[in-house]
Amino acid sequence: MSDENQDAPFESDSAVELAEIRQQIRDDILAKVLGTWEGRFVLFEIIGRGDVYDQDGEMSFDNAKVQRALGRREVSLEVLKDALRIDPNSYILMQQEAGAFEAQFKLVEPGSDEDENDD
Repeated sequence: MSDENQDAPFESDSAVELAEIRQQIRDDILAKVLGTWEGRFVLFEIIGRGDVYDQDGEMSFDNAKVQRALGRREVSLEVLKDALRIDPNSYILMQQEAGAFEAQFKLVEPGSDEDENDD
């Protein structure tokens, strides 16, 4: 048996340990991001850009366009999966906060009851 083969298990164990350390660091950072409204807002925007819930999508015979859409969707699903792994309630909170954010900036249409009460 050569020296190279004897070192292989040690290297493999080190690689696994390093991967686990990197994942723990990523998880810690993601938990910090999910701990702020701004972080959840950005993640919600990223998830939304991937059309995660759009099953039909735009019909296209352009293979490049379809592949781009699938790639965006895949990234969004990975972000969603990671967020839910860190905090199972994070996406519900993101949805609630996004709704509240949109309600803050809702425009009153001219001629509506709300517009008439401003006199």
